[in-house]
Amino acid sequence: MISGHKLASGAIWTFFGQLLPLLVALFAIPLLIAGYGTERFGILALIWVAIGYFGLFDLGMGRALTQLVARMSGDSDRSTVGTTIWTGLVLMAGIGVVGGVLLAIATHVVVHSLLTMPPSLFGEGEKSFYIIAATVPVLTTSLGLRGVLEAKLRFGVINAISIPLATLTLLVPLLFLQWSDSLVPAVVALIACRGTGAALFLFFCLKFVPEMHRGFRFSKKAMFRLLRFGSWMTVSNIVSPIMVNLDRFFIGSVLSVAAIAYYSAPYDLVTKLWIVPASISTVLFPAFAASSGHSRTKSTSLHLQGIKFVAFFLSPLVFVTVVFAPELLRIWLGPDFARESTLVLQILAVGVLTNSIAHVSFALVQGMGRADVTAKLHLLEAPVYVALLWWGVSEFGIEGAAIAWTVRVTTDLFLLLMAATRLTAMPIAVLQTVALAFLIGTAITFLIAGISAVIVKIALSLFVVAGFLIAFWFVLLTDDDRRFVRAVAAAPKR
Repeated sequence: MISGHKLASGAIWTFFGQLLPLLVALFAIPLLIAGYGTERFGILALIWVAIGYFGLFDLGMGRALTQLVARMSGDSDRSTVGTTIWTGLVLMAGIGVVGGVLLAIATHVVVHSLLTMPPSLFGEGEKSFYIIAATVPVLTTSLGLRGVLEAKLRFGVINAISIPLATLTLLVPLLFLQWSDSLVPAVVALIACRGTGAALFLFFCLKFVPEMHRGFRFSKKAMFRLLRFGSWMTVSNIVSPIMVNLDRFFIGSVLSVAAIAYYSAPYDLVTKLWIVPASISTVLFPAFAASSGHSRTKSTSLHLQGIKFVAFFLSPLVFVTVVFAPELLRIWLGPDFARESTLVLQILAVGVLTNSIAHVSFALVQGMGRADVTAKLHLLEAPVYVALLWWGVSEFGIEGAAIAWTVRVTTDLFLLLMAATRLTAMPIAVLQTVALAFLIGTAITFLIAGISAVIVKIALSLFVVAGFLIAFWFVLLTDDDRRFVRAVAAAPKR
């Protein structure tokens, strides 16, 4: 279950499964902004947020299914696997119905009162959110089906479905621009794509989990086991996406939907770097679940490896993003976005790095069955973040939103690392090393970013990145780490 080859192969599949949508986004977002205009694009960005958020409104059943099925797959008695899965899917569908009703009830208030937009867009925005509300049960159930496949380490199948879905999320609105600049037809098509994806997930679950063929059975015992495990996850699944996406709603309320576009475009660009931690933490979660009841030493080793490789692969990318932010935005979206969004992109990039490392610790804590820890941390952070975000947006505009978001995710990282040191054998020195590296790295990055001569920035950047990679490889990576890298390199060939 936790062999180096399986983990490496899963990470490779997941990485490339998210890389293609990133490349499509670089092409599609400028065209979407030009075609729909900044205000409609701001609404489209909120629609993407709504689809993503309510797909997580599942009372923690998705992660609960992944963890329980991963544990059961190694047991000699697997008679309850099918019952547990069907019970979880029914629960998720029912929860989705509740979530859809809540969204439908809130839609009128959100569109007419909470968001600042031209009255001419009220009807369009309202219809779009009603369509999403009607299909929330499909989104939640699809997440559960995907969780079952993750527990079986079927990442090739998952990405064969997810790649087209993520790509169509960007291309469908672009395609419908040929006939209309209204968002409603595009939203209908997007939801149809999601429904097709859910059907494909179900087909492959039935193929790879023979226990599901023993007939549909709903078990109260399985229900309570899932709810008990997923209840704390529910808090994180509700609060965490709110905190991740609340910045754009605050900007739309305090400033305007046009300001959302200047914030959302760099946000969407830099958060695509999450493909690195997502590739690693998604694969590590079932590994943490499988090892949690047997070997905390193994869990600690996997955790440290995850942190190292996220930092190894992502730090150079974040460094380049911060240093060359104005040039990237000017080339990608033009001088207006370079002027309005450069500092936002730089600040968010720092937050993405710390949050990416936190992905691994988050997967560890929840994989070990301590979803209550992550939930309590999110409940502690939420009111502080809301106050900081409101003040930041009111006083500093979209730059204030970026600062608030980055402060929140950086604090979250160190709280999760503290929790990890208590749950495993991870030494406290890891905390000190991460903090010191973060401070030094951030200072060096912004010093170079402040240089106006592009050729000087390029020369210094090459020197810094090369020095970082060499030092990381020979000093921070162990022999086991280097063997894992070789497994990653060999995985696609096997």
